[in-house]
Amino acid sequence: MLENLETINWNALNQPEMPQWIRNLTSKNEKIRDEAFDDIRDSYIHERPDLAKHVVPFVVEILSDQNTVADVALLLHFMYTLRINAIYFIQRNSAVEESLNVIKSVDSGIDIYRVLATNEDDEIREEANSLLNYIDFANLSTAIIGDLSNALFQVSHHQTTMLTSAILNAERIFVAGKGRTGLQMRAFAMRLMHLGLTMYVVDDVTTPAIQAGDLLIIGSGSGRTASLVRYTERSTEIGATLATITGNIDSPIADNASIVVHIPASNFKSGKAEATQFTLIMGSLFEHTLGLLCDLMTIQLKAQLDVGEDDMNKRHANLE
Repeated sequence: MLENLETINWNALNQPEMPQWIRNLTSKNEKIRDEAFDDIRDSYIHERPDLAKHVVPFVVEILSDQNTVADVALLLHFMYTLRINAIYFIQRNSAVEESLNVIKSVDSGIDIYRVLATNEDDEIREEANSLLNYIDFANLSTAIIGDLSNALFQVSHHQTTMLTSAILNAERIFVAGKGRTGLQMRAFAMRLMHLGLTMYVVDDVTTPAIQAGDLLIIGSGSGRTASLVRYTERSTEIGATLATITGNIDSPIADNASIVVHIPASNFKSGKAEATQFTLIMGSLFEHTLGLLCDLMTIQLKAQLDVGEDDMNKRHANLE
């Protein structure tokens, strides 16, 4: 065990004693183990991803030994804190490559942590499960943010410009959507109201009749929701402008709309294979991207209308 310790140039890292400290983590003498851990911790390893990336693989190796006398719970917690610190460095855009190596090294022991999560010792089980849960949470967070970024960056600037122009030119603006998508459209309507625009949400009891010169914006992941299709047909008969933000351009709602903003995030209703390729489940990728896109357009409209934050705040609901 730990045969590769001498392959690292510890002198270049200004830590010539590190190999012995790591070996001492497995000492049968508890005092020696404790002192070794304190020495490693006091080496500012939490602030040095360049050092941590070399130490972590050896800690994983120690944890892999089922007969180790090392303080397993302490080392598991140590791995937990090193991984968190690596994330902080990445967020600060500092030592990114080294920090990514730390994360990769910590995560390489995931099968070992799963075994330790069933250990008879309560503290070891708790620390192993805590580390596993954090790794799972962090990896899911990274995957979700990646999916959202990819979807948002693929939205056409030309399409959103057409929609924001239609919003600025409309007499009144109506929004519609169903389920979670409908909630995002309601949130969009609220922000547009804060900008001083005349807004209505279809299906609200106080929403008036739509007329020629008005704009109807429909949010729909599938583009096929029956009631929304009927809204498109009725609004175009009346002469209102129809726009849609949809995840499916091959759909009745997209076909009927004069302005189509496509979010490339198909969901379970679209019947397309790519709907299962994302981390977020069901229609969540479309719904969250829709919310972000609507906020993005709100920011653009705020600038074009030259509306100040104070003016928006004055329109915020005060019966709370």
